[in-house]
Amino acid sequence: MGLKRQSLELLEKDKEFRLGLAVAGYLGLSETLMRLKSVERSIKELLEELKEELIAKNLIVYDMYKRDPRLWIDEPPPDGDLELGIGK
Repeated sequence: MGLKRQSLELLEKDKEFRLGLAVAGYLGLSETLMRLKSVERSIKELLEELKEELIAKNLIVYDMYKRDPRLWIDEPPPDGDLELGIGK
C-alpha cells in the first residue's frame, strides 16, 4: 500500500490523525499570520520614516488642506501662473 493511500485511509478512519493535522495546520497558519503582522509593522515604520524625510527635504507637503475662500484677502489665487510654474 502506498503512502498516499495510507494517508487517505488514516484521514477517513483516525480521528486523532485528523486532529493532529488540524493542529499542525493551525500552528502553521498562526505562525504565518504573526510573520505577516511583523512585516506590516516594518513597512508602516519605513513609510513613516520616508514621509518625514521627504517633508524635511521639502519634497512633499503632507496634510495640505483645501484653501477656504473666506480667508482670501482680495481675490482668489490664480488657477495657473506659468511664471511660477503653476497650471498648464
